[in-house]
Amino acid sequence: MYFMTINKIKPGVNPEEIGKVIPQHIQWIKEQIIKGIIVQAGKWGDSGGMAIFKANSIAEAEKISGEDPLVKSGLITLETEMFYPNVEIK
Repeated sequence: MYFMTINKIKPGVNPEEIGKVIPQHIQWIKEQIIKGIIVQAGKWGDSGGMAIFKANSIAEAEKISGEDPLVKSGLITLETEMFYPNVEIK
């Protein structure tokens, strides 16, 4: 199963605070891609980003995404939804 996490920077958060955590966040994303857990990830503008996860349940996807240093920082909101690809994701 696939899940999409939507991350949004919380109102009032200083961009410098986000910038301090981004290197660890990107490293964590790369590790999850190597493990085959994250299929794709990226950001939009300066307001947030998203990732597509492989997981057995929404609870598992939320647990995994909760390990992201950016999520742990408390600077962003996180929403997790089921994702139904129109084409096969390899």
